[in-house]
Amino acid sequence: MNSSSSDGSQPTKRPALTPIGDRFWLLRDDLHFPQRIGSKWRKLQHLQHATGIVSLGGAFSNHLHALAVFGRTYGVPTVGIVRGEHADQANPTLAYCRAAGMELHNVRKADFDRGWASEAVQRIVATVPAYVTLPMGGDSEGGRAGAAGIVADITAQLPLATPLQIVVGAGSGTTARGIAGALAPLQHCLAVPAAMMHSLDSDGPTAALPAVADPVRPPLWLPPPLEGYAELPAARLRTIESGWAEYGILLDPIYSSRAVVAARHVRKPDSVVHTVVVHTGGLQGWAGLVDQVAPSASLRIAINEALHQAFAS
Repeated sequence: MNSSSSDGSQPTKRPALTPIGDRFWLLRDDLHFPQRIGSKWRKLQHLQHATGIVSLGGAFSNHLHALAVFGRTYGVPTVGIVRGEHADQANPTLAYCRAAGMELHNVRKADFDRGWASEAVQRIVATVPAYVTLPMGGDSEGGRAGAAGIVADITAQLPLATPLQIVVGAGSGTTARGIAGALAPLQHCLAVPAAMMHSLDSDGPTAALPAVADPVRPPLWLPPPLEGYAELPAARLRTIESGWAEYGILLDPIYSSRAVVAARHVRKPDSVVHTVVVHTGGLQGWAGLVDQVAPSASLRIAINEALHQAFAS
């Protein structure tokens, strides 16, 4: 993590480990880029010299937002295929993507859910035949290799041979798999799904073993949540409120907040194991939720400031 872009947007130093308890840490991966796209940059950095990139995402997609930031920063043309023929391209996320130069195409939910196998999606891809077709979440060999750097950024800040549990929110599972492939003995990765992950193969939520120093073994998956992907129950909102009040850290409503809740449930305070939750960013996701919940005045100010940063030109 010592490289930098000509405009200073790419990270130039390791994200800090912030203590949130005894042997309990938060890796501030959320601070990457002025728009705070978080761990997404790790999964995109191998595409800096691509002719162009076409990918898929929802109406408030962290992935499309990060891809738009990345494309504008490195001069890589981007195309976003959006779930829902009536998805509002004027919402803050998609409006930012368009302003950053991303070409957007809405498709029916049924076509979107079929992914690259959909004829409607393939017609769009055919218009940019030289572009990289990037799965949602940046799920690729290069994306997993980029995410693997999280392990080194954590272990460099802890005593040698520290027993370690890394907890990360999961959408596509790319970040969790990348972390798992870089683990050493006495380390494991716990993936916390944000929703039922139908696209996963046999190394998905039913897996029962953590990965230790073996790139083909999966992380340990927690069961998917009972609430919907974009639901924010009162209990998790309280976790977000306390994180802001106690540490001045804003968690995102989809991934990192779920990861913190899960980590608090599974960690043993008297254990020698250090638990690190990766704050993967995704703060722009508040755009689709802030008006559906009732945050405190202080938290609302923090959210509005984060959204201002996320959509800054």
